[in-house]
Order: sequence, then C-alpha cells, then structure tokens
Amino acid sequence: MLNFKLYMDKAKKILKILKKNKAEAFVVGGAVRDFLLKKPITDVDITTNLLPEDVCEIFDIPKRRIRYGSVKIYFENNYFEITTYRKEAAYLDFRHPSCIIFIQHIKDDLQRRDFTINGLLLDENDKIFDYVGGIKDLNNKIIRIIGNPYQKLTEDPLRMLRIFYFKAKLNFSVEENAEKVLKDNIFLISKLPVYLVFKEFNKILKQNFVNVAFNYLLYTKAINYFKSLITGILFFIEHKLENIDADFFLVIAVYLNDQVIYDFPLTYCQKMNIIKSVTLLKQKYQCLSNLNKFELENLQKKFLKTGLY
Repeated sequence: MLNFKLYMDKAKKILKILKKNKAEAFVVGGAVRDFLLKKPITDVDITTNLLPEDVCEIFDIPKRRIRYGSVKIYFENNYFEITTYRKEAAYLDFRHPSCIIFIQHIKDDLQRRDFTINGLLLDENDKIFDYVGGIKDLNNKIIRIIGNPYQKLTEDPLRMLRIFYFKAKLNFSVEENAEKVLKDNIFLISKLPVYLVFKEFNKILKQNFVNVAFNYLLYTKAINYFKSLITGILFFIEHKLENIDADFFLVIAVYLNDQVIYDFPLTYCQKMNIIKSVTLLKQKYQCLSNLNKFELENLQKKFLKTGLY
C-alpha cells in the first residue's frame, strides 16, 4: 500500500504546477474520501479546468496519451490521472457517454459523478470543498447518489456493482431512493460484460466487510447475475462467516463449482494453487456443507497459515 502522506504531497505539487499555469485544480474522489476516513489509498485522481492538450504540454506528455478527456502522468515515481471538467451526453451502451463536453465549472462537473462520498474535493492547502453533501453522508455512513438515482444507476449499471463494493469496503447503508432503483433495475447488470462483473467482484473480495456485501447481493437479487459464483456466495452466507479471505473464498467456490476457475480473472499460478487446494479439500471432505461455522473458521485459519498445499 502506498504511503498516503507522501502520495498526497506529490498530488499537491501537481496542483501547484497546474495553478501556476492559471488553472483550477483539485484532488477528487476516493482519495479525498479515504483521507477523511483515515484509510489507505491506492490512487489519486486530479480534476482541472485545463484542456487535456494543455495538461500534456505542461507535463511534456505526448497527446496520444489522452483518453476520454483524461491524461495519465508519471510524476515522482507515481501515476496520477488528470481529468478535465466535463459534462456527459446520454449513455448509449450502458458504459460510456456518447460524447463529453469540456466545461469550466467544477460544480457542474461534480453532477456527473456517482456518489456524494466520491464528490469531495481537496486543494493544495488540504482544504476540503463539499458541494454535494458528501461529508454529511460520510458521517452518517450513507451511500447516496449525486443527482437522480434512476438516471445514474440505469445509464451505467457498473455503478450498481460499485454500491456492493462500498458495502464491502465501508459497511454503509444505501439511501432509500437509490436502494429502490437498485432493486427494481438489478437486471441491468446483465448488460455488462461478464469479465467486468467478475473483475468488480474480485474488488469486493478484498474488502473488510465481504459478508455484508454478500448478504446485500442476496437481498437485492443481484446474486443471480454472478453465475458460477452463486453457490459459493450462498455457502458463506449460510455459514455466517464475518471475516472472509478472498483466496479462501475462491478455493471454496471452485470446490463447489469448478466453472469458477474458468470464469474468474486469475493468473495461471493462482489457478494452479487453487486447484491444488481444492484437490486436497476433496480428499478430506466429501461434503463441505456438513461443516459448522466454527469448523469452517478453523479451516480458513489453516488455509491462511499453510495454504492447504
């Protein structure tokens, strides 16, 4: 995990460079959220009113690196993504806007973003700017959509999966209107590529409240769109494990349904290790369902200690 203070100090240097070039610029999104929650971070996003071409010129980057109005720069041994304020036109493929329009006002840019807790801004002096009520929702532990929940969740169903991710990461409640839209339109997850669904699920597995997310998948019926993983998810819900290790989950999921090994985004080495563990498990247990919660917890402890192989 990156050193948060060092990473943010570098980000603030970038903000100062942009402002020296008469730009407005902020750190935005997850880094600000996790800064306030005192959680570690993995990346820092920066937003500015400068055009991507101008950002490239300032940091001496080829313009071919511009992607959807964003530029990824390598600055003092870390990557940062700098995105120009924009509005988005209608989504036509359930993932991407048909076009983007660059704008000059940050408040307008924030309206296109997903959740209030991701709509917070931080300047080079560590001052927080909150135009969407994100701090209040952080304090009240609420996942709330910026703007119209129906529009935001149905135009891009990946945002639905992000709700489960934040349930797993933060154990927050979902705002009432957003939850209703989520439940009524959960079928739209089927519009997403299968690999993307499994990729997001992998992120869920790496959080501290996986059991909370699993129960919410069942409650919203989103579980039906995780195909080969369904049996594994239900198994852990039934056994009520509170702390679920990602690798252990995958071993059990493959034990219960070997299709998981083909569906899940795994490296060759990961697949081989899982297969070894599953083989050992099958030699010892003909039916894992007979294990009680205590026995399953002990099995997980053994797995974490020895890997079962």
